[in-house]
Amino acid sequence: MNPYRELGVSPRATDQEVSRAYKRLAKRCHPDLHPEDASAAERMGRLNRAYGDIKAMRRRGRERDAEPGPAPEAAPARPKPLYVAAVLAAVVTFFLVRLVLGLLFGG
Repeated sequence: MNPYRELGVSPRATDQEVSRAYKRLAKRCHPDLHPEDASAAERMGRLNRAYGDIKAMRRRGRERDAEPGPAPEAAPARPKPLYVAAVLAAVVTFFLVRLVLGLLFGG
């Protein structure tokens, strides 16, 4: 069963168009309007199933689009040049200060 064909809409129809088609057909063949017709209940059941299937398919599609996929294999992050330069300057400064203090105070 193609739920779009059952509702008479295109798969490219918007959610609003699908809803309008469902409501239009439900009003036309609702079992309460045709109590003597047993096929009306069957037709209404098919409409309900088709509408529910379309809503579920679209919801799954939106959820699938919203979920991040597997992360691509990325190269390991390299430290930023400024960070490396700052750390290097701090290390050099530490050893220079230690050297100068050692020479001055004999340590």
